[in-house]
Amino acid sequence: MADVLAVARVLHDTLGVAMPQGMVLHIVFVRSPTAYAQLIGVPELAASAGAYNTGTRTIHVRMQDVDEASFAVLRHEIVHAIVHEAIGNLPVAINEGLAEYFGRYRVGGM
Repeated sequence: MADVLAVARVLHDTLGVAMPQGMVLHIVFVRSPTAYAQLIGVPELAASAGAYNTGTRTIHVRMQDVDEASFAVLRHEIVHAIVHEAIGNLPVAINEGLAEYFGRYRVGGM
């Protein structure tokens, strides 16, 4: 939860991107790569570390060997979720650039 709020605060304060009022995100951490692939249901993303489902507003994170790496994936996907819900589709380079940028920060660093 702290990661969601921190990313939302920085997106708002620096870029003016506000998290939509009342937005609820579902976050699912999955350890099994097979279960992850089944949950996201998109074969092209089965090897990814995380995915955001716009229809269900669910972030799926495939657990990494180190917890901080899993939370970096979560922050990355949170950015995709907030940007999608607040703005819509952005060019891939901008969308991924923002997500990569925020994925590298820890909550304490924001």
